[in-house]
Amino acid sequence: MPHRKTIIDCIRHGEPLGGRMYRGSGTDHLLSEPGWTQMHEQIETHLRIHSIWDVVITSPMSRCLDFAEDVKKEYRLPCEIVYDFREASYGVWEGLTPDEVKEKFGRKYTDFYKDPVNNRPKGAESLYEFSERVATSLEKVFKKYKGKRILLISHAGVMRAMMCIVLKTPLASQQQIHIPYAGMVQLIEEKRGRRISIL
Repeated sequence: MPHRKTIIDCIRHGEPLGGRMYRGSGTDHLLSEPGWTQMHEQIETHLRIHSIWDVVITSPMSRCLDFAEDVKKEYRLPCEIVYDFREASYGVWEGLTPDEVKEKFGRKYTDFYKDPVNNRPKGAESLYEFSERVATSLEKVFKKYKGKRILLISHAGVMRAMMCIVLKTPLASQQQIHIPYAGMVQLIEEKRGRRISIL
């Protein structure tokens, strides 16, 4: 019997209310109107080329979950919430803009981007712990939905972590990846292993 591909189409949530800020697992903003539009347009474009999914998996955060519920109803798909696909916590930086962080924390801002593994904000989740929970849940998805096509709605941090897990790159390399609002990447598992496809 031929090995069937498992395909996970990962999409970042659209622009939330409140503008640009450190919005981790401690800040649960709704999608803005432009954010809804970004996601709907991305999904519609994607489905002109690719097949419909077998299941939707989502972060529990409102900026992901609300859209997942919309997709579930529109395409009559099962939907699963995976708590460990929530964004990383930014500790005392939660809800602050980059300019506010620079003003309040000074050098700690630049130190974070030089070495995001060892210079996390106070009270933030460690990058190691964050990546471990994402990796564990990603492995469960690949096993549970083997041979299926999955839409996974989550966050930039989660998607960066997944890409680095598949590519087996160092933790710090996550900060070198930019994923725009409603940006998509595809994770594929096949006989020869796992790979990434940029959508």
